Amino acid sequence: LFVGAGTLFLFWTALQSVFLALQVQRIDKDGAAAGLAFVIALGAIGALVAAPIAGALSDRTRTRIGGRAPWMLGGLAVTAVLAMLLAQATTLGELALYWLLIQASTNFIFTPIMVHIPERVPVARRGVFSAAVGLSNLMGVLLGQVFGAAFAAQLVLGYGVVSALLAVAVVAFVVVNRRSNVGTSRPPFDLAVLLRSFWVNPVRYPAFGWVFLGRFLFLTGFFPLKVYLLYILQDYVGLGAAAVGNMPTVGVAAMLGAAMGTPLAGWLSD
Repeated sequence: LFVGAGTLFLFWTALQSVFLALQVQRIDKDGAAAGLAFVIALGAIGALVAAPIAGALSDRTRTRIGGRAPWMLGGLAVTAVLAMLLAQATTLGELALYWLLIQASTNFIFTPIMVHIPERVPVARRGVFSAAVGLSNLMGVLLGQVFGAAFAAQLVLGYGVVSALLAVAVVAFVVVNRRSNVGTSRPPFDLAVLLRSFWVNPVRYPAFGWVFLGRFLFLTGFFPLKVYLLYILQDYVGLGAAAVGNMPTVGVAAMLGAAMGTPLAGWLSD
């Protein structure tokens, strides 16, 4: 779980924080901030739509390696092809299209990985597994910045390397967690139920509403720093060409801060 989720976070970070930022800048240096916002926003839509679809389809799949694994492997294959197309994109439209599709295809990997926790982990152990996912996020973001900086001058090679790492991690996860579900009853597909999964009434379920609002506001404040880090270091801090090489330093600082704050926050809230 740690390796699978962590490598996916590595892949996402290397692409959106370094590779895409550099590609957008090369296409339109003066309008890079707006261009990157356009690309990332379309990708978010792809992820939003794909996640519940991936869950619904894998819920109803029956194979000797389980219902989740075939969709994970399919998502991996599509992601690898799209990553190499994205590496050679020369227009903002191409970047936006391929990133939208990659966000959709990688959610056919990420959603099944996350579903393994409620499906297979005893309730008493879920906190440990959730913490592993949180730690994998920290490590993935840091390593994504490291790999992004290392291959900033060779983007096609960089895309290939991070895609290969993702392939190894996903295949390993599937092999370790394979479990036949052939013969298990299959829930009927209901399009109305799937569509309703995109909306939860915050008045009827206020706890969910407050948690959703809190996470939404937190990520709205935090995500721009992650996405625009390269541009901030280049233009605001004034590092210019040295900005890419300094991104891992900022990543280490962020990881150390989170490693101190996360357990303290848990202890205080308990």
